[in-house]
Amino acid sequence: MSFRARSGLAHRPGLAFNPSMSDAQAERAHCPGCGAALELQAAQAIVSCNFCGTQSKVERRLRRVEPDLERVAPPYKPRDPKEAFESWGCDRLVAGILNETDLAVRVAMARALDSWQHVHAGCMRTYVAAYVEAMLQAPPELDKAMCGILGKMVCSDDLADKHCVIRAGEQYGFRLHGSRGLLFALSLGDAATVKLLLDIAEWASRNGDEAYAKEALIGVQTAIGRERTYHEVCTQILCHRLTFVSGQVAQWVMNFLKNEFDVGYRYHRNMVLEVMDACAIERPELLPGLQKAMSFARGGAKDRHDYLTRLSWLTYLRSPQARLCALETLGGPPGDVTADDLKQALDVLTPFHDNEATREKCVDAIKGMIWLGEGNSIPPVVEAWLQGQGEKLHRWLKDSWNLRLNRRQ
Repeated sequence: MSFRARSGLAHRPGLAFNPSMSDAQAERAHCPGCGAALELQAAQAIVSCNFCGTQSKVERRLRRVEPDLERVAPPYKPRDPKEAFESWGCDRLVAGILNETDLAVRVAMARALDSWQHVHAGCMRTYVAAYVEAMLQAPPELDKAMCGILGKMVCSDDLADKHCVIRAGEQYGFRLHGSRGLLFALSLGDAATVKLLLDIAEWASRNGDEAYAKEALIGVQTAIGRERTYHEVCTQILCHRLTFVSGQVAQWVMNFLKNEFDVGYRYHRNMVLEVMDACAIERPELLPGLQKAMSFARGGAKDRHDYLTRLSWLTYLRSPQARLCALETLGGPPGDVTADDLKQALDVLTPFHDNEATREKCVDAIKGMIWLGEGNSIPPVVEAWLQGQGEKLHRWLKDSWNLRLNRRQ
């Protein structure tokens, strides 16, 4: 849910309204006044008790279900030192990894287990809890070898395999000085594991384990880098988690947003503006970092719809910091805008031009209108606006106007 929707103000421009609770099933609750049962309708926000008349506001929230994987370990049979284990099945390899005492042998068994045939066998799901629990106590070289099979499960086309490892991450990932191998395996899960890894990083940072937090953030970076279809969703997760994280995690998120702009991504511009609008009230200390990220979001709208959406954000945003960034990154109009679009844009931009504090910030957006189109003609609606400004017109706009007039002569 967006910050604006959460506060009940409005929904974001450019997005269709979608009632979030329109198809929810009826639930039951108890009256805070008399304790009688209340029957809740699907989209009901206020409910009155039939017995005492007390009115209650209904809030529905998603709640994380704590994972509770059953710890099952396969039976262990001591092996003959001369016996080769490369051809063993999944059960026996897992048992050997969990029970052998020779570190080199355990590492070799873990590497033998790292095979698609053992993933497809299906039995690994049963042993994931015991397996990951052993990784928490394993030396680094064994932890690294053991994560191989988990990485393949995360990448499997069978969602049951992926879900099993994610649940293990939820259950065992929130440990001080935890398993780096588990974090690496989760990082192969693309968009499905971004929020989990980010939450692990924030938890570790708050509990003083900065090295583990850094490893989790590297996992977030890896997961997003591997994502092809839901890259935008991953960035949206980071944007909307920013007000809940702190320290190096918040700094990492803002640096990620800046780098996304720097390499040419623009789809998250409006997301960052919305976060800025919320941070102006909730987390003002994050504004400098977000403003720095937005300074890399240069470049005009890709088409008419994108341009009109950008314009609407100038009237939608409440905080001056967010509005100023929206103004600075608006850019000029694309070639497919109409005369009515230009008039609408000038109506929105005129108050910024009339304000001494923001006048220079809107110059580039208006200058793009002066040079719009081919040939030697300024759009009539733009020329009429320039003439109507008189002495108030910013000198940089006068220079652009005169230069265009000279080209017409």
